[in-house]
Amino acid sequence: MLRVNAIHQDVQFTKPMTAAVHREIKDLAQWLELELTIPVFAT
Repeated sequence: MLRVNAIHQDVQFTKPMTAAVHREIKDLAQWLELELTIPVFAT
């Protein structure tokens, strides 16, 4: 299991940036063949 406990923003994320971060994390979990658990955070 790949568990993402927090995502820290150096700058305020735009909606496209947030989507890209989620996509990259999802792709990493798939590549590692792991189930993904990610927290819900406000955008």
